[in-house]
Amino acid sequence: MGTRVAIAQSQRKYGSPQAQQLQRALRLSAMWSEWLEFTLAPLNVAFAVTGSPGYIYSLLFTLNFTDEGVNLGLALVCGSIIAILHRWKQYGEILERLVYPVAFDLLYIPITATFLRLGTCPMRLEHLELLNSFTCDCVNHFGIFWGVGLLCFALHYCGALHHKMVLEPLATTVDFRFPPKYQFLIVVARSVGPMAALLVMNVGAGRDGVLAVLCCMLFISWYLLAYSYNLQPCIGSGRGPNNIRVVTFASSLYTTLCSIGIVATSGTLYTLLLTLAPLPLVWTQAWRTNSRRATKFHIPNVPIMQLLLHSSSMISTVGAVAALHVSPSNVVERHHERIMWMSERLTSEAVAVEYQRLYTVALRVLKQTIENDDRDGMRESALFLLQWYRTGYLHLAPEAYLQVLAALCASGDVKIVIDATHSLHEATTATVLSLNLWLEHLMPLQAFVNALDAPSATTVGKCATVLAMVVEAAKADRRRSPLFGEAIRKVEIVMQRWRACYIISDALERVYATVAAMEPSRQRRRGGIPNIVKESVTQRTSIASVTETAALSSFSNSIKPPRKTQVAPVGPHSALIDNSKLVGTSQAKPAMPQRIFDGLGWLMGRPLYTNLARAVLGTKETGTTASGIDVSVLAAVVRRRERRRQFADTLARAYECYVNAKCRNSSRRRSKCYGFQDIIEEVLERYHAPDECAIHDYVATAVDADVRAFFVPYLSRVRQHRPR
Repeated sequence: MGTRVAIAQSQRKYGSPQAQQLQRALRLSAMWSEWLEFTLAPLNVAFAVTGSPGYIYSLLFTLNFTDEGVNLGLALVCGSIIAILHRWKQYGEILERLVYPVAFDLLYIPITATFLRLGTCPMRLEHLELLNSFTCDCVNHFGIFWGVGLLCFALHYCGALHHKMVLEPLATTVDFRFPPKYQFLIVVARSVGPMAALLVMNVGAGRDGVLAVLCCMLFISWYLLAYSYNLQPCIGSGRGPNNIRVVTFASSLYTTLCSIGIVATSGTLYTLLLTLAPLPLVWTQAWRTNSRRATKFHIPNVPIMQLLLHSSSMISTVGAVAALHVSPSNVVERHHERIMWMSERLTSEAVAVEYQRLYTVALRVLKQTIENDDRDGMRESALFLLQWYRTGYLHLAPEAYLQVLAALCASGDVKIVIDATHSLHEATTATVLSLNLWLEHLMPLQAFVNALDAPSATTVGKCATVLAMVVEAAKADRRRSPLFGEAIRKVEIVMQRWRACYIISDALERVYATVAAMEPSRQRRRGGIPNIVKESVTQRTSIASVTETAALSSFSNSIKPPRKTQVAPVGPHSALIDNSKLVGTSQAKPAMPQRIFDGLGWLMGRPLYTNLARAVLGTKETGTTASGIDVSVLAAVVRRRERRRQFADTLARAYECYVNAKCRNSSRRRSKCYGFQDIIEEVLERYHAPDECAIHDYVATAVDADVRAFFVPYLSRVRQHRPR
């Protein structure tokens, strides 16, 4: 409905209906020519086996003349007009309204067939003669015809795609249009007829080859017929165009079935022509059947004034929204007073009540689509509210704004998902949308999780960052986990998919570990902490602090040179983590980094992390918990975060030794720090570990520039000394 409203306001903004008649006539003429071409194309292929009546062969060859000179002259005239008018912007309107529809729509099939014939030089047809009687039949000159023909076909095909998918959907002079995806299918499908005929003609296919080509054409006709009937793709005043499309593909389907039957049974040409006798009945029945369905989506091709006076509430609503958005200069002047008078029939209080009712209905529909996981419904209802909001006549409450953008994140449209995720990330980080608002509306949060499926790492990172903020806020408020079930499964999948990206890995690991720490207390009382964890953890941390370690948002090991120095101080920006990228860094001089496990976890391997994960959950069982946390996945999360922490600690020690030695300005440059070389080797070993736990991306994106500049030369030396 929202799309039809937008189309209605743009279609009827010109003063006189006659301004649209030429555009409408051109498009309908092109559609009727496609109807005839789709109907005759299967017969043209079948004639390769049954023989063809010579007196109509020219017509059956995709409505084209056998004289290539006439065809090429027609194509040359269209191409010349486009090339000349394209140089002057003032003629752009003539190109879009007249020349493009003629060249790329009305005459698309004849011109395309001409270029294909020129490039492939089919038998049984007369060919164009150049100077000295050169034709494509001459072997020495066939390459010229082949190159020119196929190049012109490619240019014409691409031009038609651009016109049908980009220019035509934005046109405002016709009362109907088709979506770009459907236009792409039509351009491809109407190129199949000439290509199939030339293929059979050039290859000299036998009965089996002809049957194979006809079966492919049967599938195309059946698919387009089902698509056109079920979706009714025409937008706007689309009953007539939708009927033409259904009649076209129903006719093509019938003639293809007849051709397959005759070719398979070795029937004659006379039998084939007899089977075509019921075609008028097929056309009539297809028109009537589709007309009943198309009427439900039809908007009359009348001015806005008549739309407002229509008896149908849906159509009058379309007219009202169109009148709201249209520029007064584009409406017939004699209608201005009547439209204003109609709007004044209701008091402002009544109008406000009606708007509130419409807003309530729209929100209810949006909530229902989210509950039912109806992706198309979510997209349409959310876009309707968003477009209404952008007009300035609607002010969305924060919770409604959250629901609209979260629904768009689950729509599946990549561009919409990217924009909606960015908006939610900016609004959340700027506290326009509070974290408590997220926690009070869990349904939009579950819909927002779908943004993790986006192909863009930036979008996934923004979604993961917001999820981490929400989950950590829930834990701080001692609430239950806002993520569970399918959301947890999706987090696990995305963690595996983006395991090499630090920003995404860090945020989702925080989400997973925090949800694990929010398990109900009754689960924590089961069993005790394994001895292997007690021996290495008890002196420094409890189970809760271990969980906090796994859920840390960043490593805050700031590094400063000693106060007593003879060189310029490195300054507060010498932190291991760039303060502009990660929150939580400290400016105070830290003590030497302490290891929670003192290296024990690194030596003992995965079993320690599995036991640690069980200790965090307070259970000795494997499998999943009530929140959907998988113990083995949690163990991997703890292991990855501990390895990155160990790498950060070791790199911090190495950089501190480097800074201290530089500050002393020692003459013995080799003795920068006791054990410095061993520390560097340990850093490189952790960096090049087989399971590097996103350490590479961590160094590239999160480490401070000064620390990175110190560390990268050592990486370069290692690469140079590695055997090739």
